Amino acid sequence: KQAGVFEPTIVKVKSLKFATEAAITILRIDDLIKLHPESKDDKHGSYEDAVHSGALND
Repeated sequence: KQAGVFEPTIVKVKSLKFATEAAITILRIDDLIKLHPESKDDKHGSYEDAVHSGALND
């Protein structure tokens, strides 16, 4: 107030809401990753397996 600058409360509230939503989204994604771990005996293989086998060198 002394410098003549006022920060609206609405901006602070919206920033906190967005930060909370971002944190919740990250936690949900983390939970999904834990629920579906990548198995080593996957028949389809992975991109890394294809690179190592030379299948992508066409």
